[in-house]
Amino acid sequence: GFLQGLGLGLVFPPLTTLAFATVPARIRTEGAAMNALMRNLGASIGVATLVALLGRNTQINHSVLAENLTVFNPLWRYGTNPTENGILVDRSHLLSHMTPFGGAWPYGALPTDDFMKLTAMWGEELNRQASMIAYLNDFRVLAVSAVVFIPLLFFMRRQAGFARPTRR
Repeated sequence: GFLQGLGLGLVFPPLTTLAFATVPARIRTEGAAMNALMRNLGASIGVATLVALLGRNTQINHSVLAENLTVFNPLWRYGTNPTENGILVDRSHLLSHMTPFGGAWPYGALPTDDFMKLTAMWGEELNRQASMIAYLNDFRVLAVSAVVFIPLLFFMRRQAGFARPTRR
């Protein structure tokens, strides 16, 4: 939040100055209204686009991740079968890296007694990871758009009212 506030404070005053540099004094109030309108429309369209991308990417990532989550996957059997070939398997040494908070993966002990609970746990983990990937994709879109639009500032022309630097 602090960095966002700092960034907005460094971006909007120069943009407002550039926007009003070409507007004659007699129509500055109309220019301020148009500037606020365009800024609000741009923010609304941007937020709507990113939310739509977030929902779309969440669904896409969910389906891609779900392709690999089957009962034939060793990790699925790893969490559901406490025995292999009728022999009780001690997996405590293998699960230690998955239990950073003293519980078991992901949010407590694995419910090997109830298949529906285990399926719900896998589903929630799948949703969480799909959403995280979708958020990362949204931030990637924002970063690429910033890299694309920042060079456009160099195409803005200087105004006669600004002092030009001298070569002395």
